[in-house]
Amino acid sequence: MYTAQHISLKRGNRQVLQQVSLAVKPGVFTAVLGPNGAGKSTLLKIFSNELSQYAGEVKLNGKPLPQYKAQELALVRAVLPQSIHINFPYTAREIVQLGRLPYHEPRQQTEAVAEEIMEALGLQLLADRKYVTLSGGEQQRVQLARVMAQIKNKTLSPRYLLLDEPTSSLDLAQQHSMLQVAKNLCRQNVGVLAILHDLNLAALYADELLLLKDGKPIAQGAVAEVMQEGLLEKTFSHPVQVVCNGCCGRPFVMAMPQQQPKNELIYALKFSNHG
Repeated sequence: MYTAQHISLKRGNRQVLQQVSLAVKPGVFTAVLGPNGAGKSTLLKIFSNELSQYAGEVKLNGKPLPQYKAQELALVRAVLPQSIHINFPYTAREIVQLGRLPYHEPRQQTEAVAEEIMEALGLQLLADRKYVTLSGGEQQRVQLARVMAQIKNKTLSPRYLLLDEPTSSLDLAQQHSMLQVAKNLCRQNVGVLAILHDLNLAALYADELLLLKDGKPIAQGAVAEVMQEGLLEKTFSHPVQVVCNGCCGRPFVMAMPQQQPKNELIYALKFSNHG
């Protein structure tokens, strides 16, 4: 299990995270939701060991995260950040193969793993194209293949995949494809932690949710328990209505029009009369 206990982090006078605890379980898709500035990406960076100056403790499979050597950690945990800038003329295939660097394995094996994953993700037509020439969505899919190659390991289990806003540059079909791939990995005893903005994507694919606001946990638990109107309105400061998605029985969140303050309504009426 991948656990964070009582995590707090302060930058200057701003409390970025305050007493946040979260357990990412093998075979479980956990999503973190919250408005901009809630501390979601900061929490993921702590889980990934990118940030180390915080109060609290993070453990991976029972071992404190700071005690892991970089290569040891890379074999059981892969991270897909929001964006990756690469200026070298690598092909998409070579980017995917980079995921196998921690294994120090024969090149033939690296190539076989990369080909298998690219075929599974339907990336064969992109394989020989220069990465820098790909669209943002295509680059994101190639990076997903890279992290999948990194944690493809039959001898080490459980493994974990950390995703920071993985659907941000994807179209509708690609968003669902990306999260379905992550969901399928859970069936291979991979624990997934994803930062998401789309409440309904989280409702469809996640097993457990954490709601954050101003660095503080608002609620966490199973999707049906957390996707409650009161909790979502408290988190996002906006009225919502939650109904049951008739296709799958999952919650479906509808944002409602925000009631205008009286002074804004009066101004709007005066403005329309002048027109």
